Amino acid sequence: MKQNQEMEEIYREYCRPVYLYLYSLCHEKELAEDLTQETFYRATKSIHRFNGECRLLTWLCQIGKHLWYQEVDKRKRRGQHLPLMEETAAAPCDMQTDIESDEGKVILFQSMQSLEPKVREIMYLRVMGDLSFKQIGDITGVSENYARVTFYRAKEKLKKGLMQNERNEGE
Repeated sequence: MKQNQEMEEIYREYCRPVYLYLYSLCHEKELAEDLTQETFYRATKSIHRFNGECRLLTWLCQIGKHLWYQEVDKRKRRGQHLPLMEETAAAPCDMQTDIESDEGKVILFQSMQSLEPKVREIMYLRVMGDLSFKQIGDITGVSENYARVTFYRAKEKLKKGLMQNERNEGE
């Protein structure tokens, strides 16, 4: 009984960041929801293996990422189309209204869709997951320094793009 309560608390605390991370990978609301549910199901089954070497969110994101890779493999075997970056960047993200009504965040998430997948993944983990660069590196399979530099460069690119949009709207 106690383990169920603990998992419910973990779910309440980490469901949203895990969902946002998975959405950043797959760009499909329903798939991200399914992967999130499966992530917590698998976490519940294997919580005894969590040894605390990383943050719980890092562990959950690693489970989710593994599930995403399995989904990609499954789709490739079936010859199904995977969303391309250009397609997802053009369409506004449905989850934005679910996340916040704050217009600044909506604009930020829309602009993040234009980033390369690996860069976008790092941005989501830092912005939404509030993870350290070391944890981001562990999840994404890059060095801590690479995660830090990539985040900084992407942040500068987004700032520049947002400032350019503001100038264009002012004309």
